[in-house]
Amino acid sequence: MIELSERLYAKINKDTLKFVRCNKGVTLKYLSEKTKFDIKKLEIWEDESNDSFPTINQAKTLAKVLRVPFATFYM
Repeated sequence: MIELSERLYAKINKDTLKFVRCNKGVTLKYLSEKTKFDIKKLEIWEDESNDSFPTINQAKTLAKVLRVPFATFYM
């Protein structure tokens, strides 16, 4: 059983996240405003050299704002 304090992280493909965002013409600033996630956090999630990932719920929020299926980030 998972404790409530545990977070489940979405090990998304960071290149795909950045590709989708850029392909749709969405800036980090806009994405930050719509998701309420800090720009620095978004930059980290797109940075391949960083091993930090969004939680599953955060990744679902990103997918919703970018209007793509959640599974897109795993391609």
